[in-house]
Amino acid sequence: MEHKMKLWVGLGLAASLATSGIVQASGTKHADHGKIQQADASGEGEGGSDAGAEGPDDVAFLVSLSLIEGHMRVGNELYDMGEADMAKTHMKHPRDEIYTALEPALQARKAPDFAAALDAVGQTVNAGGGAAEAKQRFQDFEKAIHAARPQSLEAATAAKAAVQLIRAAAEEFAIGIKDGKIDNLHEYQDAWGFTQVAAQILATLSDVERAEHKNEIAGLEAEIAGLAGLWPDLAGKQLVTGTAKALFVAAAKMELLALEIH
Repeated sequence: MEHKMKLWVGLGLAASLATSGIVQASGTKHADHGKIQQADASGEGEGGSDAGAEGPDDVAFLVSLSLIEGHMRVGNELYDMGEADMAKTHMKHPRDEIYTALEPALQARKAPDFAAALDAVGQTVNAGGGAAEAKQRFQDFEKAIHAARPQSLEAATAAKAAVQLIRAAAEEFAIGIKDGKIDNLHEYQDAWGFTQVAAQILATLSDVERAEHKNEIAGLEAEIAGLAGLWPDLAGKQLVTGTAKALFVAAAKMELLALEIH
């Protein structure tokens, strides 16, 4: 196995998923996917909401989608940097280990299938396609996976998902960096990808949601923006001076802000 088995989610994330009508995906082997949860196959929230409405499982569903996107975003960035071998390691796991577990929830919600777009990115990278072609395939994938998200995303759902992604990033970073040195480059890179997607989720909130929760959203985005210095070089060629503590602290502050959004 390429990576050590680990618990990438903290107790807070596990508890949150457990209380959101979530069932654990089975058969996953990759380290940071071992505790991935998938949305309740019913696709229904409180009061029997339909497949297109937001319910208590939407946070976990959004987080699962974001984990896939986070991995692919890292791979795309590395490929654009000319680090093809590193890129491939991030592109090969999401399809087999996350998407497969997520399929029942996608079907129950009648959410668009983005498997073809996901595969196209990996195929292009594995074939050594040009940077422009790979970037286009990645943009097509992002469009497809975003269409599968809960529509008319509420600020509360986005905030909770962002908190869980930053906490997941903290767990990854803690494994990636040991005593100020890179011990596991892949996990260090994963942490960057999850942080990027957390910021992107908040950035796509509607003007109405942003106006209604202006201060809280601004605070959430400021916490994420303050983490950028943890990754001086995604390829791991520069000295890393930050620690996972910054991510854990940011996640805690963000959780308090998320609680203020109703």
